[in-house]
Amino acid sequence: MTPIIDVCIKTAESTLFMGKAQSITCLNEAGPFDVLPFHENFISLINKQIVITQPGGELLTFPIQSRGILRVGSNVVTVFLGVEVVETQGRMG
Repeated sequence: MTPIIDVCIKTAESTLFMGKAQSITCLNEAGPFDVLPFHENFISLINKQIVITQPGGELLTFPIQSRGILRVGSNVVTVFLGVEVVETQGRMG
């Protein structure tokens, strides 16, 4: 049996996907990365698209119009799409 990870992709208005996956592929400023079952806790800003490989091998692609936040913890991936990022200049403190 192939290990799986739970995935939930949300916007402010709705849940786009909730289910199981073999892997999730995303893109952040450093480049593409994969999240596999039992991945270490992790958080990242993501952009462009999310590709989910389902347990049967089928690929689902979700385009990202702006940015999103991907959070991994306890074998669960949660993605929040439509996140606005505020750029600041200088340092605080």
